[in-house]
Amino acid sequence: MLKDHSRILKCFLVSSRTAYDVSLTDDSWSKDVFHIIRGNTSMSWESSGALVSHAFELESEAQALFYGAPVVITFRIPTKAALQEAYSTPILPLHILVDRPPVKKFEWVVLNRRIQIVL
Repeated sequence: MLKDHSRILKCFLVSSRTAYDVSLTDDSWSKDVFHIIRGNTSMSWESSGALVSHAFELESEAQALFYGAPVVITFRIPTKAALQEAYSTPILPLHILVDRPPVKKFEWVVLNRRIQIVL
C-alpha cells in the first residue's frame, strides 16, 4: 500500500563536455490520483557541470495501479546549438492504496536426514 511517495531524481552527465540550461520535467503524475505535498515536478539549472538532484513529495487519496512515464531532461552542450533531450529510466508500476494479501516469497523446507558413514 502506497500513500505518500517521495521522488528523488539525480542527473548524471556522462560526457567530457559540460551541459548547461538543464531542465527536468516529470509531469506524468495524474492530478486525479496525486497531489503535491512538497516541491514541484519540474526544475531547471542554468549551469550544471556537476551532479544535480531534485526531490518532491506526492500524496494519493485514490486507489490505482499507476504507470509513470520517464522523466524528460533537456540540456545544451557547447558543440551543438540545438536543445538536446534525454529520458530517465521508467519506474515500475506502483500499487497505490491497494490492499493485497501477504504473499509467501519463499517456502522453506527443512529436511531431516540421517547419513550413515560406513568405514
